[in-house]
Amino acid sequence: MTVSQILAKKGKEVFSVLPTITVFEALGVMSEKNIGAILIIEDNVLKGILSERDYARKIALKAKSSKKTLVHEIMEENVVTVKTSDKLDYCMALMDAKRVRHLPVIENDVVI
Repeated sequence: MTVSQILAKKGKEVFSVLPTITVFEALGVMSEKNIGAILIIEDNVLKGILSERDYARKIALKAKSSKKTLVHEIMEENVVTVKTSDKLDYCMALMDAKRVRHLPVIENDVVI
């Protein structure tokens, strides 16, 4: 099975925010969309990813304010991505090796 086949079933809706909004605002979008991580995209370029885990470790546990901290200050910038032609076994191995739970899919330099 390939990523393309998975997306054919799952859909290709992409949720994203700008790196210049507050973490609080990003969490609001995540809550509204019922998702645990959100992509940070600016000018159609993937800049990073923000997860609930990032919030817990970089805001809550450090007693920072999510209303004062901007997304770009805590987002993960080194995003592990895959292509539509990648196979499921490769994706699973990549997730295990890189210790990530989310793999944005890139096609023609655009997140799909």
